[in-house]
Amino acid sequence: MTALPFALNHMAAPALPVDAFFSLAKSLGISMVEIRNDLAGNAIADGTPPEEVKALAEKHGLTIVSINALQRFNEWNEQRADEARELISYARDCGAKALVLVPVNDGSGKADGVRQSNLRQALGALKPMLDAAGITGLVEP
Repeated sequence: MTALPFALNHMAAPALPVDAFFSLAKSLGISMVEIRNDLAGNAIADGTPPEEVKALAEKHGLTIVSINALQRFNEWNEQRADEARELISYARDCGAKALVLVPVNDGSGKADGVRQSNLRQALGALKPMLDAAGITGLVEP
């Protein structure tokens, strides 16, 4: 029987600096991790350069599966586009394979066709950015 591979999300130990988090993953026999952009005082939020995160992952023999997340991605506007460009570049430069895309899910935008239109607009704008960087977009339901 083949073991099912798992990735460890940094939310499992949010207070750990990225190097210590990577060390934890390695000590647990996990070879893949998900880093986050919403952990204060930690990479990405603290400004750690992506090349440093990549070097730390390589030091521990880890693959960064994804960055979590571009929030409210289907509420597409210039601010969201700027945030997307930054996160996609960070993902590419730190060696992440994917960027998690979290939609607005607060019950708004339920008018007939509005959610679908917003989704199409956002995905249409994100696709060329993701493709150019070689990053996969993972839509969180």
